[in-house]
Amino acid sequence: MKMPLVLLVSLLFIGCGDNGAQVGGARINTEEMLDRSIASGEKGWQEGTSVEEEKVLAYLHEVLLNKEFGAGGGSIVRWIESPDVVLVEGAETSRVVFDRVIKQLNDALEGTSIQLESVAESRRARRIEVFMVPGSQFGAIGRARGFKVHGKQDGYVWVFWDTTKKFIQRATVMVAVDRIDGDLLEHVLLEELTQSLGPLGDTTVLPESVMFQRGSDHGKAPKLSDWDRRMLNLLYGHLRPGDGKAEVREAYRRFWRADLHAKSAEERRPNKKKE
Repeated sequence: MKMPLVLLVSLLFIGCGDNGAQVGGARINTEEMLDRSIASGEKGWQEGTSVEEEKVLAYLHEVLLNKEFGAGGGSIVRWIESPDVVLVEGAETSRVVFDRVIKQLNDALEGTSIQLESVAESRRARRIEVFMVPGSQFGAIGRARGFKVHGKQDGYVWVFWDTTKKFIQRATVMVAVDRIDGDLLEHVLLEELTQSLGPLGDTTVLPESVMFQRGSDHGKAPKLSDWDRRMLNLLYGHLRPGDGKAEVREAYRRFWRADLHAKSAEERRPNKKKE
């Protein structure tokens, strides 16, 4: 007897609209939680954490554990093999932007087991399909791949993952080239491709993040922030599909915080002059 498909897989779709509204379900207000924690002197994630550490942990919770839509909230969702990335449709000028974004992400993933493999076409199941097309085509692309596009969007990502083992199986990214261009086009493509890797939530605590959203402000960063790069390295270097809050906190303590402390100690060390 075949199990219903809905029990085996989960879909997540996120769209960036012209009014800044995000399509998706309810989400924990981490910014509000952080403000309350700081104001009340609560220790939050871990006894003795500083305000800066609380902010980092809030950011990691927002982008890694929150989900805009679909099952899987509270757990790490990510690829377990390097996916092919295919620019299915897009002009030569779009290809230039696409290549820059792929390089940014691969630079952030350096040293992990995952690299995005840009290919002309792919028949592999594990792939990310990218469409840089007029927004009017989003609906047809979605229908052909089994999902519905909600509203008028500048960018859209649809992710399909195994709800039991929490690994991503495939994803579709769409960017409306007739509505945005320049740095904003690069920002939207970078945001959607970053989220197709598993960080499926937006952040309210870091305006420099490519995934920043606070109210109607969606940010415009065309490059990954330092925290975005560290987060991707943490996700693919030190976390596994299905990990939760405790594992994220431990990975932060062992790798993110330890690395910052080591760099801080190095910076404080007096420079020795050569004689």
